[in-house]
Amino acid sequence: MTLALALGMLFREALHQTPYQIGEYALFLPLYLASGWGVLSVAGRNIRRGQVFDENFLMAVATLAAIAIHELPEAVGVMLFYRLGELLQDRAVGGSRRSVESLLAVRPDVARVERDGQLQTVSPEAVAVGERIQLKPGERIPLDGEVLAGSAQIDTSALTGESRPQAVEAGGSVWAGTINQTGVLTVRVTRPFAHSSIAKV
Repeated sequence: MTLALALGMLFREALHQTPYQIGEYALFLPLYLASGWGVLSVAGRNIRRGQVFDENFLMAVATLAAIAIHELPEAVGVMLFYRLGELLQDRAVGGSRRSVESLLAVRPDVARVERDGQLQTVSPEAVAVGERIQLKPGERIPLDGEVLAGSAQIDTSALTGESRPQAVEAGGSVWAGTINQTGVLTVRVTRPFAHSSIAKV
């Protein structure tokens, strides 16, 4: 479509000289309808619903006015650029949505905290700074903390993008949203969930 528009612009003067400018209309009107039919359809539906002044209506008015004054290439060009802008916007929104979904996927749901000599399963928000949590292999780490006992390999790719696991042992730190790949860890919580690494992303 872009190539056809470029060729039309190149031979615009010759097309304009055809009887009743039929050559110009024969080339540019199909291009206009192909690029703008979706916009025109949405504008028509919105008008029937009483929703007039939206971007589709304004684009339809602007481009149809250009056609009315015999500026067909401009009408097609404006519509093409508008559709391109919509495409880029949709891609950006889709990327943002996927980013949000990936963050929700790494958000830990539960923590196993030591209380009164027993392990209790609670939400990460319910764990206070200074309490001890236990982490098993394969579990997502729910809170930032300091390792008190045990050693393990930690997958930090969700937070840092680093593909190589990081080794931790007593005295080391772990971060919410990362994954304990090996070993059982006892961790003292150093930050509330609201201020944890995953909450800041």
